[in-house]
Amino acid sequence: MWTNPLITDSVSRSVSENTDSRQSMEVRHCNYTEMGYDIRKDSRVRIVARAFAVLSVLGLLPKREVSFVFAFSDIEMHDRAVPMVTFQRGKAAKRLIRVPMHDQLDGSWSRQVEQLVIGHESAWPFERKRGRTAFWRGTDSSVPALDCDAFKHRACFVNNETARYFPRLNLPRLSLTKPRRIDARLSGVKPRSSNIGMDQVYRQLGVLERHPRDWTIQEQLQRRFLIDVDGSSQSTRLYWALLANSVVLKQDTTNCNWYSDRLRKHLHFVPLRSDLADLPRQVSRLLLRPSLARSIARRSTAFARRWLSHEDAMHYLARVLNAIEESQRPL
Repeated sequence: MWTNPLITDSVSRSVSENTDSRQSMEVRHCNYTEMGYDIRKDSRVRIVARAFAVLSVLGLLPKREVSFVFAFSDIEMHDRAVPMVTFQRGKAAKRLIRVPMHDQLDGSWSRQVEQLVIGHESAWPFERKRGRTAFWRGTDSSVPALDCDAFKHRACFVNNETARYFPRLNLPRLSLTKPRRIDARLSGVKPRSSNIGMDQVYRQLGVLERHPRDWTIQEQLQRRFLIDVDGSSQSTRLYWALLANSVVLKQDTTNCNWYSDRLRKHLHFVPLRSDLADLPRQVSRLLLRPSLARSIARRSTAFARRWLSHEDAMHYLARVLNAIEESQRPL
């Protein structure tokens, strides 16, 4: 049994507009993960199933049976023949219903990150943070290896000419030309890429750190300006970067997640062009207007605290499921 064809992303928009974290106190403190978060394992199916089980125990699931298709991939870019529930969707798609990412439904991960970031704030208030440059470290998750789709990617090989097509390579290359405004490097290479020697290509391009390592969230929290660039989908870092009392400079993207519609440009983040060409200018603007930078950092943190906690994510998921159930009721 499929979902009602009349269900569209308006379900997510309706839930977003009518969800208030202050109404979700009954969902607080539900620790449901069996093994915790492990980035080396794809535990998203178990996490989502556990979230459903917790909502059921709390009496927050629909009373009637609900049928729907759930996509466990990072993102679905295009509409399907039937409405589908997904973590993220392409902005052009209209029949995909967004729910929180699996990591935010994982209480052991999201609470740990939230406590870490908020606890770090007292030691590193905005005025003490390091930064006259915008900072980024990450992996090459958006760069195709042997799995290149010629219809999806503008190039299926990486060299000095094509690197600009991949944001996570273009950003470090831009940093090489504007080191006083941008501090960005690849800090890791995905195994599928290193297996075919891409790490050596990255070294030749100058985009890989000399000694690649995992940068802890604590280290990144010390930076005043944080860059958010898409990987295979919208990055996980966006959640904690918004919470971090730093200024988020966010690349324009074709993707959207469960809270994208609530974010406001120049209020919660500084927008960047998809090719990142305006990044140096935006950093200079923030340096010239420190009061604006403080305001954006303060507002993004307030937004994340109010709307993006684990409990808020669980409450949002429950609202989506109940909205789907309501749409399936016979007329």
